[in-house]
Amino acid sequence: MKKIHPKRIAAGCGALALIGIVLYYYFGFNGNPFAPSLYQPKIEAYIEMNYPNGSYQVSYDFYEFNSDSYYYTITDPNSEDGSFQAYYDHGEIYDTYADVVNLNHTLDRLANGFAQAVKPFITPYLDQNVTPDKTKNDLYKETGWGSVSTGDKSTLYIDMAFDVKNMPVTTRISLHLNSDEQESFRRTQQIATILKENGYRIDLYFFNCNRIDGNHSEFRYAVYKAIPAEVLLAAQSLEELKPYRER
Repeated sequence: MKKIHPKRIAAGCGALALIGIVLYYYFGFNGNPFAPSLYQPKIEAYIEMNYPNGSYQVSYDFYEFNSDSYYYTITDPNSEDGSFQAYYDHGEIYDTYADVVNLNHTLDRLANGFAQAVKPFITPYLDQNVTPDKTKNDLYKETGWGSVSTGDKSTLYIDMAFDVKNMPVTTRISLHLNSDEQESFRRTQQIATILKENGYRIDLYFFNCNRIDGNHSEFRYAVYKAIPAEVLLAAQSLEELKPYRER
């Protein structure tokens, strides 16, 4: 038998160790490639047992390496708001069906539709050179200049029709403006005017803007919150908005 040189043995062991390290980190970040197909029947059985009245479709979504969990999308083909997620976590199965029951999906759908509708009217009045804040869940985070949000789910129900001119919830617009208070007031009022003229009901306005510190000549934020639309539209001067100024 031919004797294998010790250097070759060492090289082979080193290669195997390297492969082992690569696989360890690959599986650590991407999960076991066989796990999704192994866990899917368990997820399907879980859904059938807990939600027998639905006609759900189960499909693998992604692996979350921080929690070592495998996520699946549970789709209700008969509902706009009825889909949710289930995930397999160390032998246990959990789901996010509460978001359906609590109408979070319904609210998100209406808010996103409303935001996309009013966005073209707001864009011309806002700064376009602001760095997006990716840590915030703003509907307009891709541009970084503002957001539209809605609240109060008491009037909602699952799969309710979307009527952009007759929103069933409180609507708010938040603006982050790179201008002084007077100019920011003017621009916010212009936005409120054009939205009203086009038939959109905005209940509350919020805006952050720059103010000059008289002692240090530094720019600092001024914050105006929860200004009713009728107050903003009727205001003849910035002074009338002082009750809504927080700092």
